[in-house]
Amino acid sequence: MRKVREHCRQYNCIYYKYSELYHDLAAKYGFSDTQYWLLYTLYTGEEPVTQNELAIALCTPKQTVHSAITKLVKNGYLTLTQRPGPRNNKAVALTQAGEALCNRCVKPLVEAEEQAMAKISLEERELFLAVYEKRFNFFQKEITAILEENK
Repeated sequence: MRKVREHCRQYNCIYYKYSELYHDLAAKYGFSDTQYWLLYTLYTGEEPVTQNELAIALCTPKQTVHSAITKLVKNGYLTLTQRPGPRNNKAVALTQAGEALCNRCVKPLVEAEEQAMAKISLEERELFLAVYEKRFNFFQKEITAILEENK
């Protein structure tokens, strides 16, 4: 069990190092982590999405996403367009200024991610992703069991 604990510690250490790198980039460009992840998600996505869809995709509270979007809209980087349905069903999209910003601030991150991943063989990437997802699924079951205790 000691080895398992050590592996968990190593995994968490690497995870926090990754988080720190993303945070450092957000700070370099003057954004909160949530704002930067919103820009990243919109830049790398293929279709307009709603605030709710962004909150789900980023595993971030709706209010946090709403606040970040409001500031990005105010700064001219995003637009909100009403979609059919409820009044709060608005599509979030990059403006021209937002696209230019992302080309300057997000594109280098995307390229760095791709370059780093490309240095790993296809077989290693596929194995890494399969094991990473497998570990997540086991972990999710363990956490779900804890959350269900004493309900």
